[in-house]
Amino acid sequence: MNAKQLIQATETLLLTQAHKTLPEATAAELHNALSAAAMEALAPVWAEKEAERFPKRRSASRSARPSICPWSIWWAG
Repeated sequence: MNAKQLIQATETLLLTQAHKTLPEATAAELHNALSAAAMEALAPVWAEKEAERFPKRRSASRSARPSICPWSIWWAG
């Protein structure tokens, strides 16, 4: 996505969400629409790169050793 496409996507989001054009939008509305358009453009690439970097990612709870409570050792005697 180039800058022109990003601006078009931003304007589309502004029209659908705030019902305003680029010149009519406030700074906050413009910020929200621009950041949403950028994230929509980056999301597929981000997900693809994430899968390449971590192909066999596991949760920490499965790989971590279970914690042992000192009281359980004392009670077991």
